[in-house]
Amino acid sequence: MVITPEKKSKTVKIEINFSEYTGSLKLSIKSNESFSSQIIPVLPKLSKKEIIADYIEFCFDDLKIDPDCTPDFIGMSDGDVLDANYKPPKYSDDSSEEFVALESELSHGGKIPIKLYVDKNTTYSVRLLPTDPLKKVIDYLVKKLGTKEGNIVLVFDGERLNAAKTLNFYDIEEEDQIDIVLKK
Repeated sequence: MVITPEKKSKTVKIEINFSEYTGSLKLSIKSNESFSSQIIPVLPKLSKKEIIADYIEFCFDDLKIDPDCTPDFIGMSDGDVLDANYKPPKYSDDSSEEFVALESELSHGGKIPIKLYVDKNTTYSVRLLPTDPLKKVIDYLVKKLGTKEGNIVLVFDGERLNAAKTLNFYDIEEEDQIDIVLKK
């Protein structure tokens, strides 16, 4: 039996600039725990409007960072500043393209949240009706990524998805992740 010493957690004193809050917030956070587990629960309390965690974007030294990474991972130290920007999706006037739910529709409307994973630095969250064709995801990604429709492959549980089929057809449920493969 091998016994390894338990890694002691240290704290980092950082400053957070939150786009929905005037001023900055100083926090001591654990250096080996994710930003999503430590900071996201605090931010909605600072805002006067409802905040949806999926739309909070973190930046450190002008670089977008994954909310699941840790201060240790990105090399934060005491006194560093983390920017937290609230960026809900913008909608077009064409309601046929408006498949990402409006904030007021989150608690109803039948749309379910799905994660789109492009790579470790690029993920999107969308909300779709279970009966929506997956073509809506491809159309969304064409606009977001600036690529052609034929360059996008959707994969779920190792299976390539047909864009004409629906979430129901593939048994894709709330918070499931669709992997995005980009052809060159």
